[in-house]
Amino acid sequence: YQPQAQNSSQMPSDEQAEMQNVVNSLTQIVVSQSSLEKIIKQEDLYTIQRDYLPIEDVVDLMRRNINIDSSSHKSTYTITYEGSDPARVVRVTNLLAARLVEEYLPYRIKRASEKSAFFQNELVKAREKLDQKEAEMSDYKLKYYNEMPARLSTNKSRLKVLQDQYKAKLESIQGLKRMRGLTLDQIDLIRHIVDENQRPSELLLTGDESQRTSIYTDQRAKLEKLRSGLRELQVRYTDQHPMVKRLEIDIADAEELIEEEEQKKAKSVANTKRQKNFDDDLSALQTRLNDISLDINNLEQKNEEIQVIMETYEGWIASAPTREAEWSSLTREYAELTKHYDSLIAAHLQASSAPNLEEVQLGRQLIIKDHARI
Repeated sequence: YQPQAQNSSQMPSDEQAEMQNVVNSLTQIVVSQSSLEKIIKQEDLYTIQRDYLPIEDVVDLMRRNINIDSSSHKSTYTITYEGSDPARVVRVTNLLAARLVEEYLPYRIKRASEKSAFFQNELVKAREKLDQKEAEMSDYKLKYYNEMPARLSTNKSRLKVLQDQYKAKLESIQGLKRMRGLTLDQIDLIRHIVDENQRPSELLLTGDESQRTSIYTDQRAKLEKLRSGLRELQVRYTDQHPMVKRLEIDIADAEELIEEEEQKKAKSVANTKRQKNFDDDLSALQTRLNDISLDINNLEQKNEEIQVIMETYEGWIASAPTREAEWSSLTREYAELTKHYDSLIAAHLQASSAPNLEEVQLGRQLIIKDHARI
């Protein structure tokens, strides 16, 4: 036996056991019925026995005279054959050895092809398992993408930003609520002032407006008549005349009454203008109050949305340790499958080249070290 790419005469124990199995298998081929029958006829052996025994018995007789076994050297085997004619014994022994060597190469090629096919099948199965594991890992990563350990730092940073936004909006809500309270106080104050100013205005405005206007007009007409009468009297009398003095007193009273009416009217107009200003202020404050309430509602709604998102991120962060353990298990299995697949690729490449090596006789082979001789 000449091992492949080995110069040492000592074989490894597993290779020795494999070679022993090969020799045992080839021995069954060499000492088979057809093989020995061909040698018997070629060398004209057992002529006497062939006359009265069936060929099967003759072959069995020859088989008992053949022995193929390992020698004291672990890499060599001996073939022995016993017979009465030394020259025939030499030829038969050499034929058996040649037959053994001849059958070794096809046997090795067949075994190498079977081994290559086996590794090919195993490679396909391993590839299927590897693809299945890759698909499982891909599905897992897509399903729990946001909960994966790689996303933990990003999730924490995003949660911190959301918490800051939530806190800022909460402070804005508190500020708007304080502003709303101040606005309500201003509205109450203006209403109180309006109520206080409403009483004298009502007193000033009591009575029939048309009647007051009529009185004012009558007083103006009376004043004109008095002044006309005074002018007529002044033409006729001196200023010291009693009638002239009387008219002057009446004119002064009429002017005083007209001035009082004008003051009341001016005061009424001022109150009306002040009331209008109060109404404008109340309207502006009410609009401002509505805007503040709307802003508060919008901020509270946004804070509710942020709170939902924060709870989602907190759930992702809490699930990260579990996902890390599960992902480690998946990657560990994937690494083992990859390692097994790589080893099968190497074994398949080696096994697929073995038939070619055997055909060109570069692989393991049997050679006849010593031919049988007389």
